Amino acid sequence: MKCSEKRTWGMPTARLVTSDARYGTVTVTAWHGMHPRLIGRGRWAGGGVPPIVKGSVVRVEVEHLAKRTARDKKTLWLFWSGPGTPELDLCWRAYLRRFDIEHTFRFTKNTLGWTQPTLSTPEQAERWSWLIAGILTQLGLARDHVDDLRPPWERPREPHQLTPVRVRRGFRRLRATLGTPARPPKSTRARPAQGHHPAAENALFNSQESRVITSAEVQLQAHARLRVR
Repeated sequence: MKCSEKRTWGMPTARLVTSDARYGTVTVTAWHGMHPRLIGRGRWAGGGVPPIVKGSVVRVEVEHLAKRTARDKKTLWLFWSGPGTPELDLCWRAYLRRFDIEHTFRFTKNTLGWTQPTLSTPEQAERWSWLIAGILTQLGLARDHVDDLRPPWERPREPHQLTPVRVRRGFRRLRATLGTPARPPKSTRARPAQGHHPAAENALFNSQESRVITSAEVQLQAHARLRVR
């Protein structure tokens, strides 16, 4: 089977015709039980026989592109491999979401620091990954509650259209208004003993010092009187 030559396709195994708001009429055709052409290259260049990976060849044809431009629409060819047979409607729609998945991985790695910490055990890596997933969930829930702090070159968006990057800019203002289940932090200074107050201690020290000074002055005055006599 050669994708560029229709005469080599043969009879399709499954076919689906559906409609989409962005692409119009969508026709999905599949041929099951196919496998890629075996080529001995890479690790198989030394003469080994590469394995046969069976799957389905999926052809997706749309009525028009999402953006009405002068470009000619192109047919999309996919190869699916796995247990059972693919769900055609889910197959082509999931492929369109690949950009969202790629940008999500890039955002979690570069901005949220998913791969920054040095972890020692798989349990630590799993716990850290779940924390990153929780952060993404918080950013998604905060779309309707943050301001769109955008640079001048970015277009304004509705709250439900804000990306996690744009939500993160205004999240610091929202965080200041949120409560926390944690208790107030404890003081790092030692508490005074029971019945003991620093102000009272200072007053007592000052009074004792004044008494010492007063008695010394009395002794000096007595010696001065003796000399005068």
